[in-house]
Amino acid sequence: MENKIRPKENYNVWLPLLLSLVMVAGMFIGFKLNSDVAGPSIKKVINNNSETRSSVDEVLNFIYAKYVDQVDQEEVIEDAIKTIVDELDPHSNYIPARYLRDINDSMDGNFEGIGVEYLVYKDTIIVLEVTKDGPSDKVGLLAGDKIIAVDDSTIAGLELRNNEIIDFLKGPKGSTVSVDVLRQNKPLNFQIKRDRIDLPSVDAAYMLNDDVAYIKINRFSSTTFREYMEAFEKMVKEDNAQHIVIDLRQNPGGLLKEATNILSQIFQEKGKLLVYTEGRTSKKIEYKTTGKNFFSVDKVAVLIDEGSASGSEILAGAIQDWDRGVLVGRRTFGKGLVQEQYPLKGGSALRLTVARYYIPSGRSIQKDYSDMDIYRNDYHERILSGELMEQDSFELIDTTIYYTAKKREVFAKSGIMPDIFVPIDKFYLDADRFTINEQIPIYVFEHLNKFKSNSPQDLKTFIKTEVVTDADYDEFWASIPETLRTDKNVHKDQIKLLIKSRLAKHFFGDDGMYKVLNNEDVSIQEALSAFENNSPLTLK
Repeated sequence: MENKIRPKENYNVWLPLLLSLVMVAGMFIGFKLNSDVAGPSIKKVINNNSETRSSVDEVLNFIYAKYVDQVDQEEVIEDAIKTIVDELDPHSNYIPARYLRDINDSMDGNFEGIGVEYLVYKDTIIVLEVTKDGPSDKVGLLAGDKIIAVDDSTIAGLELRNNEIIDFLKGPKGSTVSVDVLRQNKPLNFQIKRDRIDLPSVDAAYMLNDDVAYIKINRFSSTTFREYMEAFEKMVKEDNAQHIVIDLRQNPGGLLKEATNILSQIFQEKGKLLVYTEGRTSKKIEYKTTGKNFFSVDKVAVLIDEGSASGSEILAGAIQDWDRGVLVGRRTFGKGLVQEQYPLKGGSALRLTVARYYIPSGRSIQKDYSDMDIYRNDYHERILSGELMEQDSFELIDTTIYYTAKKREVFAKSGIMPDIFVPIDKFYLDADRFTINEQIPIYVFEHLNKFKSNSPQDLKTFIKTEVVTDADYDEFWASIPETLRTDKNVHKDQIKLLIKSRLAKHFFGDDGMYKVLNNEDVSIQEALSAFENNSPLTLK
């Protein structure tokens, strides 16, 4: 790959080549069904519109032959397809070949690479974490190593974008990549044989108290149900878990079957409707519970927010419509469209909306997209309206009433409303939060030895006794760009918590990070309170 100088991006933290922006965008588009679409054949549709197709070919031929400037034929065709698809709905999408592999990797739950989490700091790639038993771990790459060259291409000192770094490090399983690093200023070379690296969809799984399990799911990939069951089985057998809190906040969806498989473990009955899909040329397909429960689950709470979409809304919606548990948080995204993915010549793909889904009460929770600008700016509108801080600030667009199993009134068309509302932390409404967040891993990395020398050896003690002091906070504040230094006390407590959680990640892994964050999480406290008070929604 040719090295290119790019405009400098402020210090960026990238997960273990696990999630790139492209992957997140791909997941956000929608979820696919593992079924065939009934309807007219593609060939028949094309034949019936041969005159229009001929006109399009003529126009393109004239452009290629006569246009005043040289045009990139591939780019013209891609732009034309994208323009057509963009007119359909917000979630139909044309995926160029260069992005398709990353999106499919995310859906499949794995990719092929070297298995590292890294940080770009002062134009240097620093290894933050090495995947256990992965390719880099097997040859001895360590956290703290600075990657300076890959396959004889110097990458230190270049202002590379994340996708360019990924292009260097990812590659076919079995291929070997030469990686030069600096370790305490000593040059080392590693020959790393790439392999399949799992992309976990379960971020954390642990006991919140003596009988309540917590599972955080970041998306629904092809491995999610297996990950969920392995995590829950461990907590049932080792910790006697009886109740569960499922965290779907910022989960954009994924594969429908994975969501319904999890739901089948929450409902004991067989044949209970969970969701159905239907479209103009797609026959009605119903997804029902299997009645094959491996473990008993008593009380259920689902955490949702404005980033919970698609498969997350199916899971939360089925729980709410059957009054099986309590939903805690804020109104969900509002995506009720189903996409199928079709391969195209040249390695690209078309992700096309073919149906709508309907949750058990019969409601579709797809929000209106007649005005695309309003649709795409929905989050900003929620901020302006005050909805993220006050539930009563939301005005129903569709007042059609639907009913849950216990005859509670619910509504459609705009996402799923929680049973217990929790306002967003004001820190996440601050426009500067992204840049501030980027500085936290940098600060922790630079001062890790200082914290390590005083930190407890076990997580439980760390959570109780580890304190990010005011002096630590002042030190951090001095390290961020001056343009962000307004009132350093506005989000002080939240930033100190984020610093502590990052330390926990370094010392105790992802579970440690989430345990620190969740220890002060209002949504989790509300869910536990509902359990303790025997809220009717938590009872079978």
